[in-house]
Amino acid sequence: MKLLPKDIYLQIEKLSKDVKAQLLRQGIVVPIKSNDGTIKVGHYAIKRKNDGFYCIVDFEKEIIIDRINLPQAAAVLANHLALGRWIDTGMQAADMKYGHALFDEQLHTTLAEKSIKSNLIDRADVMYTKSAIAKYNKEKYRKIVIQGFDKLIRFN
Repeated sequence: MKLLPKDIYLQIEKLSKDVKAQLLRQGIVVPIKSNDGTIKVGHYAIKRKNDGFYCIVDFEKEIIIDRINLPQAAAVLANHLALGRWIDTGMQAADMKYGHALFDEQLHTTLAEKSIKSNLIDRADVMYTKSAIAKYNKEKYRKIVIQGFDKLIRFN
């Protein structure tokens, strides 16, 4: 690999700092992926836990926000914290409601399938209807989270 002359290296370093400062003015903290798989956003890190949820920890490894369902929600929440803002309770609530709707959808689908095996057609119909409602709600809350994430990554 060819080494860069010191003056070119300094110009690249200055350009990098200028871009990071411009993104910060637009409300975006540049995320950095570390070797252990965590994503660092400012003084905060997004970690995926063994149970499938995400959490945001600070530089002292203290959990700030736990049990986040969608990685997009974790990115938006970590960005807000890295900018020094309060926790975005709307985003956190949408993510939590997404998780509840996902659970309801899975639960009612399973109950409907068991009802069909038990030859309880009326109960199965009710469970499939509840599952469809939960699926609609899940997609509605997922859209809210994705819109917040798209707003974050859109460059203005």
